[in-house]
Amino acid sequence: MWTREELKSKAQIAFKANYWLCVLAAVILALCAGSSSTSGNADDDDMDFTYVDYIDQPDSMVEEIKLGFNNAYADLIPFEFVSAQIGLSILIIVLILNIVISIFVFNVIEVGGCRFFTQNAIQPAKLSELIYGFKNDYSKVVGTMFLRNLYIFLWGLLFIIPGIVKSYEYRMVPYLLADDPNLSGDEAFRISREMMNGNKWSAFVLDLSFLGWTLLSSITFGIVGVFYVEPYIRATDAELYLKLKEIRYYRQVQSFIWE
Repeated sequence: MWTREELKSKAQIAFKANYWLCVLAAVILALCAGSSSTSGNADDDDMDFTYVDYIDQPDSMVEEIKLGFNNAYADLIPFEFVSAQIGLSILIIVLILNIVISIFVFNVIEVGGCRFFTQNAIQPAKLSELIYGFKNDYSKVVGTMFLRNLYIFLWGLLFIIPGIVKSYEYRMVPYLLADDPNLSGDEAFRISREMMNGNKWSAFVLDLSFLGWTLLSSITFGIVGVFYVEPYIRATDAELYLKLKEIRYYRQVQSFIWE
């Protein structure tokens, strides 16, 4: 089995041995993750002027607008309606572009990030590992990562707790894609389920163990997060994958011997 202390100790050694590249890789991955979760809320203030202002006017003013059209509001209402439509259209376009970029770029970089930190656990890795997914069966990486995120999203819509469980069940999918370019999507899902079977709760507790570091990062306005916490967490996740991979291999050997 494995312990949190073991994984964290190995992660710190690997992280510090290639400190600046680990920091840079973690920053790039954090930016990709942040961009993929952006929903364009900055435009919300522009969307406030719709029919609400019109409806909230006193009845007498509404009648005046209906009958006269000489009042200044007569020109204002159509303008607000058109502006709202334009704002809504821009928001939809931004959301669609964000989703497309996430599917075809950010998800692939996530696989490259897993490749970087698993390689770095063995020896100092190169930053070029981040584009690993673009050079090794790109379409398969895109499709598998899309399905993983879709499954987690749909389970989360149906039930919150099962959605969280599924996120842990498929946690190793990007690592498996980064480790073996010949692995099919179905195999990646199956192996991830096998590796996380009996380890989901322990992985959840491992994540909770970084809560103090996350709070410290918030207090320091993200400075500690950039220069220590984020690469530390990613290095620990890579160590978890390598440990579960080792356990799975050991079990396969044991099964083969007993057969």
